[in-house]
Amino acid sequence: MNEINLKTDYQTIYNYIKEKVEQYSDPQMGNSSDPIKIIHLGFQFEQEGWFTLVFDTRPNAEPDGEWTTNFYESILNLSHWSKTIDEHCENDIPFKVTILDGQNIIFDGIDHEDDEEIDTNIVNHIGNMIIKIMKEAMNNGVFNQLKFATNPTFGVEEINGEFGWPAYDQRLIQGKIEIEKNV
Repeated sequence: MNEINLKTDYQTIYNYIKEKVEQYSDPQMGNSSDPIKIIHLGFQFEQEGWFTLVFDTRPNAEPDGEWTTNFYESILNLSHWSKTIDEHCENDIPFKVTILDGQNIIFDGIDHEDDEEIDTNIVNHIGNMIIKIMKEAMNNGVFNQLKFATNPTFGVEEINGEFGWPAYDQRLIQGKIEIEKNV
């Protein structure tokens, strides 16, 4: 049976974020001399499987979707996500998703009436996993070496709009980047 194991993907994405922070020298959006205002975290799991992290230093940075034009250089390939979904949809091959608590969700591959439910279920688990990864990275000091603007934020989006966090009016509270110091 094919599997999407979010417990394994968690560590892969966490390590990728650490690597991108360690290698940071130039943002994808804005000037390198300006502090980071937003970290955009994006993903896609159906048509292509990938994760990306985009640093935004634009003076007027907003969660405006502009990151979707600037992420191609920083993709973490997670093609097993889309391959699993493709095989399910095209060949009725069952699969399971192992979520962070170790629970397995089984998709039997027979009834495609629930494809939208599958998408929603998986996209919510992936999006919430990325939020958890980002919070763990902040708690572990991964971002402490970076130069941030006042009230920096982060947001998580599925590129087709199936998942977005936080709500726009909550971005300065829920999406606040917590750091111990600016270097």
